[in-house]
Amino acid sequence: MFIRAHAKKRSAQPTLYTRAVRDLVIIGAGPAGLSAAIWARTLGLSPLLLERASEAGGQLLRIFRDVTDFPGVIAPDGRLLSDRFLAHARHMQVEFRLGANVAKLEAAARKLTLTTGETIDAGAIIVASGVRPRPLGVPGEAHARTTFHGAREAFVGRRAVVIGSGDAAVENATAIAAVTKSVTLIARGSALRARSSLRELLPSTVDILSSTRVESIERESDTLIVRVQGPRCPQRIVADAVLVKIGNLPNTEAFGELQRQKDGRIAVNAKGHTSAAGVFAAGEVADGVLPRIVTAAADGAIAAREAAAFLGRW
Repeated sequence: MFIRAHAKKRSAQPTLYTRAVRDLVIIGAGPAGLSAAIWARTLGLSPLLLERASEAGGQLLRIFRDVTDFPGVIAPDGRLLSDRFLAHARHMQVEFRLGANVAKLEAAARKLTLTTGETIDAGAIIVASGVRPRPLGVPGEAHARTTFHGAREAFVGRRAVVIGSGDAAVENATAIAAVTKSVTLIARGSALRARSSLRELLPSTVDILSSTRVESIERESDTLIVRVQGPRCPQRIVADAVLVKIGNLPNTEAFGELQRQKDGRIAVNAKGHTSAAGVFAAGEVADGVLPRIVTAAADGAIAAREAAAFLGRW
């Protein structure tokens, strides 16, 4: 086993591998993955950080309000905090690979296969692959957006519909209201689920339709028709842009060998151990109870320590 090879004296014959071998591979460059990489370097490891997107940051890049819940940092948005995480990681000489998408994890062997066909053997693995937007599941959903980031021009001076009732929906409705002609917020439940601090920032100009279900999204010429069912609304709402914010799903497609929780997230113990020895998980892919930046960063640090212990380096 890799761990035993590490524990042998330096005079011992090295283990031969036919594929690339790393002591630690971290999957995902959001807060959990970046924190894990930083702590791994602190502990003397040489982690390889894989991120399937074209830039690091994860969910931080989807935060457009002031970040005030990460101790010691007050930032106007998530991108600035992401930049600080990245600067720290670069200072620690963490090796990044962007656009690196993991297709399969062979958990028992701690072997990764990328979508390019490349394989990587690892002494330990930390899965910090985060989450993706939950689909609405109605006809015409492809006409809607799932992020405000990079699409500000799609909302300026236009009629917008935001679907959802949690923090992300209310936060985005607030941000959009500053540039749009009108905003309609459609909530499936009878009340908004967002934190009170976010609800208080929601402009009175935002029209809230509660207990309302979206049936479909249709395109008619240059406009969108959102067909709904609810007690206080017409059956169709005309919009120029639709934003869907109804929660997230964990990015676990490549990790089918790992035990899951009921909500589909990877099952872990208090120290981030998964059902496979030497494979750990951190952040929102494993924790749906308190999905916050500070908890993701803490999860990453703990997972890095546990990975170092597994490798005999703690």
